[in-house]
Amino acid sequence: MRESARQRLRKSSDFARVRTDGRKAECGVFSVQICLRTPDEQPPLRRFGVIASRRIGGAVQRNRAKRLMREVFRARREVLPESCDVVIVARARIFDFPLETLEKRFTGAANKLRQQLKA
Repeated sequence: MRESARQRLRKSSDFARVRTDGRKAECGVFSVQICLRTPDEQPPLRRFGVIASRRIGGAVQRNRAKRLMREVFRARREVLPESCDVVIVARARIFDFPLETLEKRFTGAANKLRQQLKA
């Protein structure tokens, strides 16, 4: 199922807010950053964005990394807080791991960040 346009981070100011105000967890092949949003927004949305720099490779590799991380987000979005913005920064080694491993790492990072945000 494809996410709607409302579920994606598009503005650079949204990315910057998550990167400065959010909490960060490293997973080795990517990093996850989460920033909670105001709870008065209805319905609560989990918004998502991916950063894949040129260190990953050419445009084909960058787009493949983004597709992989979008799929991980779709499969594991329920482990995230109800109303949050998430940014994943992909690293070059992302292609060395199968999708199941990436999902496990994302789940572990999301659980770790949920605990930090509750504290």
